[in-house]
Amino acid sequence: MKESDWKCFKRIHKTALKKHCEVTLKHLAKITSEGPDDPHGAYLEAYKYMMKRDKELAEVFNDYRRSTALTQLRFMINMKIVSEVDLEGLSEESRARLQPYEEE
Repeated sequence: MKESDWKCFKRIHKTALKKHCEVTLKHLAKITSEGPDDPHGAYLEAYKYMMKRDKELAEVFNDYRRSTALTQLRFMINMKIVSEVDLEGLSEESRARLQPYEEE
């Protein structure tokens, strides 16, 4: 990955992590305010949700290296926490590698 793409990726990574956490916290607030009336039920639902989101966070954000950057970006795009606007700073080469594979 080119240096310019790496710098762009670092910016995207930071923004996407923030968005992932914001979405997670917003949904967690919904679970705790609108979820089961039973406090234990709400706790269990919130716990399961946080475990799922924590696993996603680890898979997408923890392996922070140039060699995994494009894979991470694909995950972020699939999660809809990165938009085309976010990718504008990447080189054409890197953007082309992020395109879905065409079926033959």
